[in-house]
Amino acid sequence: MDTVAVVPTAVIIAIVSFLPILHVGNYIGGAVRFALTQADYDKEVSLLPVDDKPRIRIFNWGGMIWVSRGIVYDDSDEIALPKGRQSKAWLD
Repeated sequence: MDTVAVVPTAVIIAIVSFLPILHVGNYIGGAVRFALTQADYDKEVSLLPVDDKPRIRIFNWGGMIWVSRGIVYDDSDEIALPKGRQSKAWLD
């Protein structure tokens, strides 16, 4: 009877132990993807209009229905500010 609990417990421990490795691999994969395609992003950013409005471009990498990944270009750096601290131009 005790062995019945050992196998599911071992499986759960193995899965939980593997999650940090999965996250590191996911991060490295994103960094490599960005490095290999950075010239394409630079080209698209150079085509953005230069005016008094902040230049923002979102590059969506896709994902699942409930979550996706990507990168954002924001030459004003306002996207990193706490909510409510962005300028009116950025919010528009």
